[in-house]
Amino acid sequence: MSNARNIADITNGDDAPVYACRAYVVFDGTYSFPDTTTAVTSNPPLYKSGNIASIIENANSEYTANFTHDMPNNRYVVVGSVVGSSESEFYSLIVSDNAACEVGKFHFRCVNVSGASTPQDPIQIAVIQ
Repeated sequence: MSNARNIADITNGDDAPVYACRAYVVFDGTYSFPDTTTAVTSNPPLYKSGNIASIIENANSEYTANFTHDMPNNRYVVVGSVVGSSESEFYSLIVSDNAACEVGKFHFRCVNVSGASTPQDPIQIAVIQ
């Protein structure tokens, strides 16, 4: 059995359960993706990843991440952050489209405080289940 399957058995000093990061990616959101259908799998724009096979930019700073190995169901959490911002787009954040979480992929976008989609570098995403 893999460590991921036994993570609930990890001693953590209290009664709270332990949950796992099932996938992660760090990528360049300012990269010029070739089009809205081509999956990018290399560096750049993917700097690091685990269980993320590729990223597709569907529209300006709106992405689909494809898993290498499917999730067991679509009830997972997508969280993310950006490091740094351009002078005019401070406080950008990641917004997950929960209605579009599927076992094989999920959709998200990077938005600024006004709600506009804004490219950032790097964008960091984690999937927890």
